[in-house]
Amino acid sequence: MVLRGFIRFCSGTAGFILLVLLFSCEELVIVDCTECLTDEPLKATLQIRMEDNQQGVKINIYEGDLEDDVLFRSITTYSRAIFQDVPLNKSYTISAEYVKGDKTYVVVDSVRPRVKYTEAQCDIPCYYIYDNIIEMFLKNL
Repeated sequence: MVLRGFIRFCSGTAGFILLVLLFSCEELVIVDCTECLTDEPLKATLQIRMEDNQQGVKINIYEGDLEDDVLFRSITTYSRAIFQDVPLNKSYTISAEYVKGDKTYVVVDSVRPRVKYTEAQCDIPCYYIYDNIIEMFLKNL
C-alpha cells in the first residue's frame, strides 16, 4: 500500500515538472560563447543558406509577412549563403526562387532575429543573437 502511494506521488511530481518545463515562458536558447558580444547589438546578420544552383537563385527579403509585400532587399546570387544586416526583433520573410530545367520553384520561410543577454552561460556576461539563420533548400526534387 505504501509502495503504491509512493509510486503515485513520484509519477504525479514528474508529470507536474514536465508540464512546468513545457509551458514555461522562458525560451531555452543554447548560447555559443564564441559568438558572444560584450556590447548590446542594434542589428543582426541574417545568414541565408541555399542550394548550389548554376542558374542563380533570386532571394527576396520582406519585412513582416509575405502578404504585406514590403520588400527589404532583392538579391540574385550564385553562392550557397548570403549575409544581410537587419534590425533586431522584427519578422522577415525570405523567398528563394530556383529555376530547374523549365520549371520554377519558390521556397518561402520566415525568421525573427532576437538577442539574449546571459551572465551565467559564458565566462563573461554577454549578448547573443539567435534565430538569424534560415535554410532555403528545395525538398525532394
